[in-house]
Amino acid sequence: LFTPLYTRVLSEVQYGQYNNYLSWQSILIALLAWDMASTVAIAYVDHKEPKEFHRYISTVTFLSLSIPAAFGVTMLLFYRQFSALLGIEPIYLVLMIINICTTSALQIFQAEQRSKVQYKLSSALTLANSFGNMLLTLLFVWLLPDKLFAVILGGLSVTTVINVAICVYVFSRSFSVRKEYVHYALKLALPLVPHVVSASLLSSANKILITKLCGSADTAFYSVVNTCAMVVTLFVTSVNGAWVPWFFSRVEEKDYGAIRKVSKVTIPLISLVAIAVCLIGPEVVLIMG
Repeated sequence: LFTPLYTRVLSEVQYGQYNNYLSWQSILIALLAWDMASTVAIAYVDHKEPKEFHRYISTVTFLSLSIPAAFGVTMLLFYRQFSALLGIEPIYLVLMIINICTTSALQIFQAEQRSKVQYKLSSALTLANSFGNMLLTLLFVWLLPDKLFAVILGGLSVTTVINVAICVYVFSRSFSVRKEYVHYALKLALPLVPHVVSASLLSSANKILITKLCGSADTAFYSVVNTCAMVVTLFVTSVNGAWVPWFFSRVEEKDYGAIRKVSKVTIPLISLVAIAVCLIGPEVVLIMG
């Protein structure tokens, strides 16, 4: 949604640097946050009692904060080396670490809401996050001379505030870090880490390599087209977010007929969206870039 704004306020080099920043951030989140949100739907089936489930959410939220924070401190101690390795200036490295440490709380909370089939609050948080980031980004772009710093700071500020607020709510509701929940979460999450990291590498390594081999300006041109293709990925991810908790509830009730019925609708729908984006690709690129 913000791409037409970014391509118009950032230079080619800055837009390339911004996408290099996002690429490394995506890889490090996958590598350090361990995708704790993916365990929530299964935990909801295994821990039906509300207090028990809330304790589990508290435990995985704490893990999602503490593990990236420990690695973040290490990165700050050796910030010169990491800055040179990632091709990111130290100030942006600090902002990235803050984002990595706080980004999982919202994902876990939204996974909890989806598991309970309570979509209103989750949707409201998504809209507040998106439009809040957009408004702050516009404000910072107008006020600050460094447009790249303005865009990164604008995209980080509201997200961080929302994630901190969610942490306060989750921990005030039931602060618990139980050994059995840690083992349960790690048993589910750790086998997924190679999958999540490899998927992140698959989507991000291209921009990192282009930056290293060709420069930031070339990354900018590639990133615009890549963002257009991400429209399909965003749609699939959104549908899957609603599908997963519903799927587990139907499996628990052994209602396989309902799963087959819905699959016959969702799979052709996703295919049609992908085909549509391919057909209007040049027009989408023109608007985006």
